[in-house]
Amino acid sequence: MGTWSGLFYSAVLLIGLTVAVVHIGSKEHEAEMQNRVNTPMIGGSMTSRRGGPWPECVGESVEDCIQLIKESNLRKQRDIEIIYSNSKVKSDFQPNRVRIYVDDDELVEKIPKLG
Repeated sequence: MGTWSGLFYSAVLLIGLTVAVVHIGSKEHEAEMQNRVNTPMIGGSMTSRRGGPWPECVGESVEDCIQLIKESNLRKQRDIEIIYSNSKVKSDFQPNRVRIYVDDDELVEKIPKLG
């Protein structure tokens, strides 16, 4: 009986450690995913500025970013929305909209993208 109970407690301990490691790994994955930029699977990439996102805007003035977006979208009119730090926004998706998040100095602080 003693051998079986020892094996049982060892198995429970091993399962508990596995769950803890997986949980820690998922937290790291969540943090990594928050810093990732979503790009379309078809027809989009980080190097194609035509449909965004526009990572080169980060740190630039809002005027320069607007100009870049307008120049890269010659065929389509985009509704550009300026969002200041700590402002609340609706979570709706509008395929023609580009949101530009800016700080108090009107410098772009997040990568602008469609939606």
